[in-house]
Amino acid sequence: MHFNVKNVLQLDEALHELPIHDSGITSIENEVGNKELLIHLSNLYENKKIELLFGCVDIFKTAISGDYDQGDDVITLYHERSKEAFKKIVKDNNISYDKSLYFVLQLFSGKEYHIVCKSIDVQVIQLN
Repeated sequence: MHFNVKNVLQLDEALHELPIHDSGITSIENEVGNKELLIHLSNLYENKKIELLFGCVDIFKTAISGDYDQGDDVITLYHERSKEAFKKIVKDNNISYDKSLYFVLQLFSGKEYHIVCKSIDVQVIQLN
């Protein structure tokens, strides 16, 4: 499934349906030259693998370091639609709110990954 600013309502619906909660991060691949970020998740409870490919990434940073746990299990991934929150994360980077998507990936450990990009591709794979 491919999402960008033109289909944010479908994006929000799809994120709500994804088996993200309790998924573990298996890898993060940040291709700076290509401005792509690929996050692999594995949900053993639902026996699914999830691939999140963020395209045209402008910002990828950890906002809070984990203090509660050492694991990489996910609480949620959400699309932040607040213009004020967007302005705080992009600061003076001259990134357009109207052309960008802002995601927050929260972990049980207390870490938060903040991602500002132009698109996201989501793939859910059923494991045997």
